[in-house]
Amino acid sequence: MKCLIHVLGGVLFLGTSLFAGASFRSEMIGMSSLWRDKGRTEINGGLLWIPEIHISHPGFINVDFLVSSRFSGSWDSYDKEYSDADLYRAWMRIAGNTWDLRGGMQKITFGPAQLFRALMWFDELNPTDLLRLTSGVWGLRGRVFFSNNLNVWGWTLYGNTALKGREFYPTQDKTLEYGGRMQFPVALGEWGVSVHSRKLNLTPDVVPAVYIPEQYSGDSREFRLGFDGQWDIGAGVWFESVIYHTMNHPTLPWTHTNVIGLDYTFSLGSGLYILGEYGFTNTFDDDLINILSTDMWGLMMNYPLSFFSSVSGIFMWLPDNNLISAAASWQYTAGNFTYYIQYLQMFTQDNLQNQNVGTFHVPYDTHIKGMLSWTVSK
Repeated sequence: MKCLIHVLGGVLFLGTSLFAGASFRSEMIGMSSLWRDKGRTEINGGLLWIPEIHISHPGFINVDFLVSSRFSGSWDSYDKEYSDADLYRAWMRIAGNTWDLRGGMQKITFGPAQLFRALMWFDELNPTDLLRLTSGVWGLRGRVFFSNNLNVWGWTLYGNTALKGREFYPTQDKTLEYGGRMQFPVALGEWGVSVHSRKLNLTPDVVPAVYIPEQYSGDSREFRLGFDGQWDIGAGVWFESVIYHTMNHPTLPWTHTNVIGLDYTFSLGSGLYILGEYGFTNTFDDDLINILSTDMWGLMMNYPLSFFSSVSGIFMWLPDNNLISAAASWQYTAGNFTYYIQYLQMFTQDNLQNQNVGTFHVPYDTHIKGMLSWTVSK
């Protein structure tokens, strides 16, 4: 880890020294938390450092590079320690007036939903994560922009065998993923259509036999078709709808996920922002008989106490999984420093614990977290 820090430091120094279009950003986060799970109390702390260098060369064709790493370390009251260093972002982009092409480890995200994102295909953004961090994907993404605000995306991904987004099955190693998206204006808003395809790894050593029969050895390919739209009609309204089809899947080949939402800022005091979303997922067999259904309800609020501080809250209810999640947080910014305090509470009927519900993991009953972020840019 020390070697990686020295190498990154040298790259950052040379980049900012040799290139006039170089910028450097560093975010250092210290955090401490207390959580309770089944009557057990644990205290832990940690440090997270994310340095980033961005080098740009403007011209007839603009060229820029970005490299960012993530260094972390943590400890807890049970004398367990953990440290890690990995690449966070690393991409090169070339761009003209009406197009851009970016390759490397990057963040690819789209869609208007905030809490239950049906179009969360390539990221793990969590609405309760105060830092809004997510892993990147290795790939090549291009976009073309037209004068009428129509834009077309295309991408090819490779080497992303870990689960990402809402995926339940990993991608088969050494295979390409590919897809695209089109966004176009409509009256008072915008529509989008997205597609994606990949080969799945359903081997028994990766997927438990409870989901895939051990004797199954078929070659499965997943196709996704997504639709989304958003409008500003005084209040903001939106929807996302995604159909998943897995060819040769032995049990559940069809899934349909939908999300609808709206938000509005009320003229109360400094302005009370409220967002609500409802989502549902249905899973079907080959005869399109509904086998499994899940409903999701969510509410998010934010209120600025001053120009520098705000309070927010998130409430999520998954009735089919007997799960209620509530979070409240306070944020204050002073210069380069930002302070966070967050309280999270999980309420589960029948004491259900440690379950994966869609994109939500429930590792605790109560969690209190405090963080201090220091950001420097030059």
